[in-house]
Amino acid sequence: MNKIFKETTFLLRRSLALAALLAATTLSPAQTQLGPITIGGGFRGSFTFNNPAVGDSSDRFSVDSVRLYLNGSVTDSIKVMVNTEFDGATNTVHVLDAVGRLEFAPTFNIWAGRVLPPSDRANLAGPYYNSHWGVYTDGIQDGYPFVYDGRDNGAVYWGDFGKNVKISAGVFDGPSAT
Repeated sequence: MNKIFKETTFLLRRSLALAALLAATTLSPAQTQLGPITIGGGFRGSFTFNNPAVGDSSDRFSVDSVRLYLNGSVTDSIKVMVNTEFDGATNTVHVLDAVGRLEFAPTFNIWAGRVLPPSDRANLAGPYYNSHWGVYTDGIQDGYPFVYDGRDNGAVYWGDFGKNVKISAGVFDGPSAT
């Protein structure tokens, strides 16, 4: 009887964890517009269930990362962006991006502040998009030093010249970042 109870409890806990995960991933909208300000967010969590043959089982739900995204327009061409991340492992809040954006035309944009440097990262390979969990945990990703989570302090020019031509270049702090 005790074994049946443990197996039923195990299945129930797993089902509840899966239901919570599905509910969290289907919440909408991920961002909302408040006048000239857009507020968005991201969440990464994990659930661990341990059911040893001997001893008590345990459940643990962890908040691994929570991101807050803020974007705003001062004018049609002058914009700002501030993105933060709560790191559940260290219980700290970090500034991901703090950027002043001058966006005059699709072909002429200047961003300055803390931002992702232009790179060969064309597939959105970040911690919320990548197939592995611990991206950017080494402090030097793809040989480029950074301040936090792939970001560095500097300035970027970028332009979109049509269907297949996008250009970006930047000047960054680099070696003093780590």
